[in-house]
Amino acid sequence: MPYQNLLLVEGREDQHAIRNLLRRRGMEDVRLFDLDMTEVVEAPAIAVKAVGGYEKLRRELPIELAGVDVVRVGVVVDADTDPASRWQSLRGALSGAGVPDMPSALGADGWVGMMPQETGPLTVGAWLFPDCQTEGALEEFVARLVPEPGRLWAYAEECIEELPERRFEDKDASKALVHTWLAWQERPRMPIGLAISRGYFDPDSEAASGFVRWVRRLFDLQ
Repeated sequence: MPYQNLLLVEGREDQHAIRNLLRRRGMEDVRLFDLDMTEVVEAPAIAVKAVGGYEKLRRELPIELAGVDVVRVGVVVDADTDPASRWQSLRGALSGAGVPDMPSALGADGWVGMMPQETGPLTVGAWLFPDCQTEGALEEFVARLVPEPGRLWAYAEECIEELPERRFEDKDASKALVHTWLAWQERPRMPIGLAISRGYFDPDSEAASGFVRWVRRLFDLQ
C-alpha cells in the first residue's frame, strides 16, 4: 500500500502508545503500519511502524528513507541514559543515509529538516523520548501524562523505592513505576497504549503537547 507519512519507532509498545495518543489529540487517521493497514485501500495520514529495536532501526534507515511513495519520515527513539550520545548516534545514522545539515545538539522541540532526492525533497524529523533533553524512554514520557498523580502514584513510588531487592536496572525504575501504577487500576496489567486510549493518561498535558506539536510540524498537519 502506498503511504506518504511514516513514523518509525523502536517497538510495539511505542507504536501503540503513539498511535493512541495522536488519536486522542484529534488525529483519527493514524494507523499501525503492520496491523491497521492490512485491510484498507487508502493511504493513512500517518503510518506508525515498529522496526524492532534501536540498532535495527539505525540499520534500516536508508531503506525506509528510500521508500517510493514516502514524502515525510519521522524517527522516534528513547534517549536512554545519555540523550546527547543517543542523538549523535541517530544523527550519524541519518547522515549516513543521506540527510544533510542536522544540528549538533537536539533542541527541546525536536528536529525537522529536508533531504534532497531525485523525486523531490523528503521531510525528515527526529524526537527522543521523553523530551529530547533528558534521559529516559516511553515510560518517563507517559509518567508526565498521569493526571493528578494522587495517593496511588505516590504509593507506587514508595514501593519501588523501598523494594528489599531490585532485580531491574536503575534505568528501568520508571518502567517499573508506571506498570506498578497501571497494575492497580480497574483493569490490571493494561498496556500503555490501551491505557492512553482508556483515559488513564492525559493527552492534553504539556508533556504530550510538545511531542504532538513536533508531529504536526513534521507532517504539516494543522
